Amino acid sequence: MSVIPFIGPVATLIERLIDRAIPDENERERIKAQIAPALIAERTALAQAKADIIKAEAQSKWAIAATARPFIVYVFGLAILNDMILSTWIHAAFGADVRIGLDAGFWGAFTVVVGGYGIGRTWEKSKGVT
Repeated sequence: MSVIPFIGPVATLIERLIDRAIPDENERERIKAQIAPALIAERTALAQAKADIIKAEAQSKWAIAATARPFIVYVFGLAILNDMILSTWIHAAFGADVRIGLDAGFWGAFTVVVGGYGIGRTWEKSKGVT
């Protein structure tokens, strides 16, 4: 098992470079064990910086900055509501097709945005950031 825990593609690249450059297995594992805490610390610092940005946005006196992330989620929600529910009712009542036509690109973006937002909020709450 790898000494360097899953912390992204950079760690994988570094691990591969070490594996190729150092022939002695004991030396490789020793170097990986020395590098792992630094990589984890960098990843933690990056996550904290992102959380600080979100916190600053939420505390902003400007409404657009304080509500930007939720607004994006609301826009996705309205698009889904339109295509899944409202368009059916409007078509039945007026015969008009108002569907947007949500394709795979939409669902991919939706997954990334909502998933990232949910993961970010979960991390913030686990660290005590409101």
